[in-house]
Amino acid sequence: MSVMDITDRLIESADRLSACVSMGKCWLHGQVYIIDSRRLDADLLKLLNECKQFTSARLSSEMRMSESEDVSRNCEEVTLFATEILESQIDDCLKTALFNYLNMMGYMVDRSAANWRMCFQSLNYFIDVIENFKGGLPSLDLLIWNQSTYGGEKQVPLFRSYLEAAMSPD
Repeated sequence: MSVMDITDRLIESADRLSACVSMGKCWLHGQVYIIDSRRLDADLLKLLNECKQFTSARLSSEMRMSESEDVSRNCEEVTLFATEILESQIDDCLKTALFNYLNMMGYMVDRSAANWRMCFQSLNYFIDVIENFKGGLPSLDLLIWNQSTYGGEKQVPLFRSYLEAAMSPD
């Protein structure tokens, strides 16, 4: 399954998926956007499972701590996946719920220092895309994004500093 195939299918199903997004409570006593799996029909459930398999295969613990040749390509594919979602015309609530559901922020940045260096370009671009998306959100949606993902107010600049530190000479 290619990146473009899965993102195209997600975007085509956006209206139906958006109807399954609801507001939930986060452990910080705030609000989060979630995908209510009880409201998904069989096709949408299958699509979300494929998305989870797609990201999980590329962001497994073994891959994020590895120094194999596949690391950079996998990071590029997830960055493209995230970019296609965040730069699409789908509803911002759905974008946030998808990042929450797939735990994309957490998995993209939880990696070894060597892995950060191997994926520098993709991770740098990923952070740029996140910052651009967040910059266009109204304040309430930004607050909910920050509570729904690991891409909060302080985390994204922290991720950028991790990336810079990983690239600095020892």
